[in-house]
Amino acid sequence: VAAMAALRSSAPASSSAVFALAMRNYRGKGHPQNRREAALLFHLAADQGHAQAQSNFTDWLLEEGNYAEATRYYRLAADQGHAQAQYNCGSCYYNGVGLAADQIEGARYYRLAADQGIPSAQFNVALCFSAGEGVPQSHIDAAHYHRLAVDLGHMEAQFNLANAYSQGMGVLQNHGEAVRYYRLAADQGDKAAQQNLGNRFYSGSRGVLQNFSEAARYYRLAADQGFPSSQFHLGEMLIRATPVDERVPTDPRAGAKLLSRVVQCEGAEHEPLRLKALELLRKHADQGEVVAACCIGCGARHGLKKCLQCHVAVFCSSAYMQQM
Repeated sequence: VAAMAALRSSAPASSSAVFALAMRNYRGKGHPQNRREAALLFHLAADQGHAQAQSNFTDWLLEEGNYAEATRYYRLAADQGHAQAQYNCGSCYYNGVGLAADQIEGARYYRLAADQGIPSAQFNVALCFSAGEGVPQSHIDAAHYHRLAVDLGHMEAQFNLANAYSQGMGVLQNHGEAVRYYRLAADQGDKAAQQNLGNRFYSGSRGVLQNFSEAARYYRLAADQGFPSSQFHLGEMLIRATPVDERVPTDPRAGAKLLSRVVQCEGAEHEPLRLKALELLRKHADQGEVVAACCIGCGARHGLKKCLQCHVAVFCSSAYMQQM
């Protein structure tokens, strides 16, 4: 390998110089990219004590499935104060990757990374405090670390901090603050936060005034991500199976389509909701509001029974059927 040969034939290079050469090979700047040579150079710099090289070299060790060595190099970098390596080392200890699981050591390295501003580490420390894993259980400390991660835009921390304010866990109960953090998480695409806000706006409770239009908007955001509860609630709103005002337009076709997706959900946890959706579809079909069905698997019409070929039933509205 050209770069390695040149290094061996010259005076010993500093770890920083070796690392810089490794990065040029890795990025392909100034000469063709050579990831194999980059790995060898990262290894050389890592063994010279270069923290970033130690962290980078783990990428190749993980690709090769050498988890024990990867963890060892993460630890070497972490013990020099490398924040991302501290986080990765915490994950290795916490999950037992490359060494025996040790939640106490995992939490310790997470906290080191958290104190250096790594939002994922702050979030994980919050989870440790919330569950009492690796540290004494403390909802106050959990809320503190969630807030640190929230300040750096961590979506899951925003949702968890919203839950804390909603339930009064580690903070004084404050539904206004809960809604604020749910909105932050929802705006980043957290479907559970979107569903929660939909529920609040529908009922007009816990920090918001009743607003069916806003409820439908948040349900739709989560429904578009495949969240069954939101698909169900928006579906029943659109077919007028539940009270809404004129700001939410009636749309039996779209409502039935959403409910049909709920009917197709698999898993025991979805069974109660699936049966509710099926009951609504049958009820409105009996009233002539939703009729027949079209299987999206094969396109055949099957009434309200499963398609024997595709084993799914997809319901649609009478308006849709008239267009076929």
